[in-house]
Amino acid sequence: RDDLSGMQLSGNKVRKLEFLLADAKEKEADCIITIGGIQSNHCRATAVASRYLGLDSYLILRTSK
Repeated sequence: RDDLSGMQLSGNKVRKLEFLLADAKEKEADCIITIGGIQSNHCRATAVASRYLGLDSYLILRTSK
């Protein structure tokens, strides 16, 4: 259930990130890099979840230009 995720995020993006970020932590990564649109919910969720886990996040944001 999304209300048990421990973060103020919900939906399929958080469920996917749970596994991806667990893998990154297991491999001793210290940062996460992702790409998305300027208003990307994926990028927002990645940044919040990364911070929660003590990882830096770098977002490459596309614009409409």
